[in-house]
Amino acid sequence: ELLSEILARVGACSLDDLLNAGLSCKLFNEITFDKYVLRQASIEKIPAMPWHKNYSFLEKCRDSGNPEALYKQGVVEFFSYSNLEAGVAYLDIATKSGHLGASYILGVIFLCKDDEDDDNESNQKGMQYLDKVYRAKRLSQCRNKLQSITQTLWKNYYLKPKLNKCPSRKNHGLK
Repeated sequence: ELLSEILARVGACSLDDLLNAGLSCKLFNEITFDKYVLRQASIEKIPAMPWHKNYSFLEKCRDSGNPEALYKQGVVEFFSYSNLEAGVAYLDIATKSGHLGASYILGVIFLCKDDEDDDNESNQKGMQYLDKVYRAKRLSQCRNKLQSITQTLWKNYYLKPKLNKCPSRKNHGLK
């Protein structure tokens, strides 16, 4: 248990150091691929592209519940595969794990959602997600991260903003 805690902390700081530790001996290699360790691993540098050489490692991290891996899978499902339900499901799990980038995307998705029946509820949900990111002062960081990920994907789905549907437009004039 102590060794897996140490390797989880190493992996949270540096994926290279975690993988190098796994190469040092058989026991370390087994613990490196433990679900607890993979859930903590810092995988921001691994591209989200399914054809990338490290994609199987990304899948292992996703299956272990790594928030960053769930976020990347949600982005790929939603924007590249046009599998909207699966994309939102992955992003929702990542948001519940505390991933602010997933909260940002879900906020934008719900604000752009085009449901006539559920319009007000969708807007409120979207604003709640975005407010969480806004309070953490990470809106531009989340936007830039999403932009860098989607630039490497084949995009098959584009969000279309709803015109004049901003819930707070009365308070901000023409904004």
